[in-house]
Amino acid sequence: MKSPSTVKEIQSLTGRAAALNRFLSRSTDKCRPFFKALKKGQRDKWDEECEVAFQNLKTYHTSPPMLSKLVPGEDLFVYLAVSNSAISSALIREELGAQHPVFYTSKALLDAETRYPKLEKLILATVVSARKLRPYYQAHRVIVMTDFPLRSILHNPDAFQRLMKWAIELSQYDLLYRPKAAIKAQALADFVAEFTPSAEKEKLVNQKKESSKADGTSAEPSQPRDMWQLRVDEASNQKGAGAGVVITTPDGTLLEQAITLGFPALNNEAEYEALLAGLRLAKELAIKKLAIYSDSQLITNQASGEYMAKHPRMILYLDKVQELLKAFPTFTIQQMPRAENAHADTLASLGSALDTQFRSSIPVEHLDRPSIEEIELIDTMQIDEDPSWQDSIIDYLTNGTCQRTSPKLERSSRRPRDTTCTATSSSTDHTRPSSHLHKVPSNT
Repeated sequence: MKSPSTVKEIQSLTGRAAALNRFLSRSTDKCRPFFKALKKGQRDKWDEECEVAFQNLKTYHTSPPMLSKLVPGEDLFVYLAVSNSAISSALIREELGAQHPVFYTSKALLDAETRYPKLEKLILATVVSARKLRPYYQAHRVIVMTDFPLRSILHNPDAFQRLMKWAIELSQYDLLYRPKAAIKAQALADFVAEFTPSAEKEKLVNQKKESSKADGTSAEPSQPRDMWQLRVDEASNQKGAGAGVVITTPDGTLLEQAITLGFPALNNEAEYEALLAGLRLAKELAIKKLAIYSDSQLITNQASGEYMAKHPRMILYLDKVQELLKAFPTFTIQQMPRAENAHADTLASLGSALDTQFRSSIPVEHLDRPSIEEIELIDTMQIDEDPSWQDSIIDYLTNGTCQRTSPKLERSSRRPRDTTCTATSSSTDHTRPSSHLHKVPSNT
């Protein structure tokens, strides 16, 4: 097939690629230059990027992967990939240690979806895969292979509406989440990295590496590869106090959270609240190695044990921090310049503001009381009540059992009750009662 030269030929090419979507790994990313050429104002613009993508597409189809046939009841595996403009997935089955592709899915992101946080894009890729491959998800147990805490995010009760909707949609399937193992199949080469950096970001990283090599310095921080990073900061103003938390995964993905403090707090107290919120979030994500950064000299030195806390409230906050730090086998606490902690500072400013414009994309937690205040528990006392005539009825309605009572009570319970008016004879009045009245004999 020759290279397209007109709009109609480009449309024909994209239609053929869409028909072969299930056989083409990350087809939307591979065909993105063609869609860009068809946009308004770019018609008849077949540039070098389109030509390179076209040749790569032809090369890929010369040796396409062989799709495997399913075995009823076997477990299936899903690998996810996210770029700036598309989300993709690969449904895989394993046989004798070998990985065989079953189905590929891909979807171009809408303009609003391109602004989702990276982890939300990853969850969206799981949802799209479940929608397109619904029969496979209903008939098999599906294991999502990811290095990110998707399950913890979906099961977080504080998740906002979009995530709750996706969590409910995915709850109908038998899904498991496991860390990614070594990818052995060549057909999964496009899914080695779950996030594909943009061209601008990749260029910037390469320039930084080249400049660091020229200066003889290292551009990467001296942290282990599996070390997570936690950055916290606080903000206080006339509108209130807030805190910001930024967690960076080992591969550079950012997890953001803003905290609104619903109580008056000093700067150091708000800084401690930010640290406690970050530690709680890291504990929920089951992080084992954590590097903690804050621009507060007092907080970092107290948490690391170099400074002693003297104020009663600071002592309580420090005890809370030390209690949470026990959940991390490996951790470090360091002070960093305020200029390098701008991201957490921005989130803290968002938490301290009353405006909720950005809360649809960044989760904002609201704390009603300080973390050092214990929730008051009301002691309840069990009241011993005497046996009641209602006990047998309640027991029959709840357990279906009927308690036997004395014969006298049984006879009285079986005796029909007369709801008409009754009259008794008086010792002094010997008049005969009316016929419509019922005479009750005297016990004497």
